[in-house]
Amino acid sequence: MARLRLDDAQRAELESLMDEGEDRLVQRRARILLLADGVGGPGLGVDEIAERLGIGRALVENTCRRLEQKGIDAALKRRREEALALPPLVTMLEGGGMGLTLSAGDHGVEARIRWGAREKTVRLSAGAVETCGLEDLPAGRRIEYEVEATSGGRTTVYSGSVVARRPVGESFRFALLADVHLPAFVLEHWLDGQGGPMAALMRFGRARSQVASVFRRVLESIHELRPDFVISLGDLLHLATDSPNPRFPAPDFEKAYADVRSLMSAVTAHSAFLNVLGNWEGESGWIDETVRRQAREARVKALPQPENRSYFSWTWGDALFVVLDVTGFTAEAPRLDEPGEHDWTLGHEQLRWLEHTLEQSRQPMKLLLMHHAVAGNGGDARSTAYARGGGRAARVGEQARVHELAIRHGAQAIFLGHDHVFADMEVDGMHYTLPGSAGAPWKFTSEATGYETFDRRSGFATVEVGPDFLRVEWRDVNGEVFGGYDLPRRETAHES
Repeated sequence: MARLRLDDAQRAELESLMDEGEDRLVQRRARILLLADGVGGPGLGVDEIAERLGIGRALVENTCRRLEQKGIDAALKRRREEALALPPLVTMLEGGGMGLTLSAGDHGVEARIRWGAREKTVRLSAGAVETCGLEDLPAGRRIEYEVEATSGGRTTVYSGSVVARRPVGESFRFALLADVHLPAFVLEHWLDGQGGPMAALMRFGRARSQVASVFRRVLESIHELRPDFVISLGDLLHLATDSPNPRFPAPDFEKAYADVRSLMSAVTAHSAFLNVLGNWEGESGWIDETVRRQAREARVKALPQPENRSYFSWTWGDALFVVLDVTGFTAEAPRLDEPGEHDWTLGHEQLRWLEHTLEQSRQPMKLLLMHHAVAGNGGDARSTAYARGGGRAARVGEQARVHELAIRHGAQAIFLGHDHVFADMEVDGMHYTLPGSAGAPWKFTSEATGYETFDRRSGFATVEVGPDFLRVEWRDVNGEVFGGYDLPRRETAHES
């Protein structure tokens, strides 16, 4: 590879980067491309370029390949300055409305938002984040929007689409993903006394690259499907603050969430993103309160949810969605050195709220979403303490109460993550369903989970919901369906 054919504009832009003051890494990649140019330059091969610049063949090959596949910015690994710090995020508002979350960078921003026949202008001060409601959206229709943002003399136009809340009687589809575990760098976590800071950086880079590669493929598949919204079932980030996992200095939470927001931007320009907390985002009840506060503030700023708390609900079409926080109210970490059943809890207030929410709902379809069951029943004592086992724990500890409430009020399924596999277990007619891992390469076997039937491939799930049916489809990273199930509506306590 090498010997490219640059056009005049590309060559002129690359030559302009040779001036003093430019980033040296960008300059080196620009030199690779200029030397490989077979029109305006010598058109050297890979080995010749590597030898002349004193660099490896892989760097030459990758730089040229990125130019051919993704363009000049990707080849230079250069991000163009944009008016917003992050692309707009489609956001579900309390009460079921829809909006866009805008994030300003180092300068103030003036943004003109257009959707349908409506338009509004908002102004953000430097560093501010604001969620702007999109009023008068026609129920159930996908409407395109445009955001023209200006900041520091730069203007960037962003576009996407949004679906208003579906009316009763109308079918819809959403996507489920779990356990991405996108690493956030904490040097001490990657050192382990092996090779010093440079080796630690290299190990981190390999881990992040592996996870991000899988996650990108999942996101590309979801993007093609255009679901109404996407739900993460926890452990979106891998923040190394958890215990019984080793404790390390708190990472830069804002940078970690900005990283994952950027990765998801193509999807979240068209689909709202709903987030269930896991045990690796730094908000578990046993973590230092200062760290929890930093994690919570960064999450709320980057990924605002319909309600400003870690558990919430919303309705969409004929369905009620209930998000539960299974780690935030458990004060003690599971003791993996003294394994056994652990006292996981939702806390009195959240459990009472769950009962009230289910009691008041008249939606025929009811879905519970949580990172893991509020108890464990894994394949061994250590995994049981760590709440593995999904539906195997349906009648254990506080999960038995959640299970009873879900059945009494006609819920169809409880969606879980945590075990990094595709699995489904039916207990008393209730489905406990896991949608695989959308990033993390480590998959737990039956020795840890106790599952007799499961699938270890990476991927996600889509769920189609109608007035009287629910269809779950398991999909691999390319979006190909390989499993799932169909369910009719269940009779509720109000109908019996």
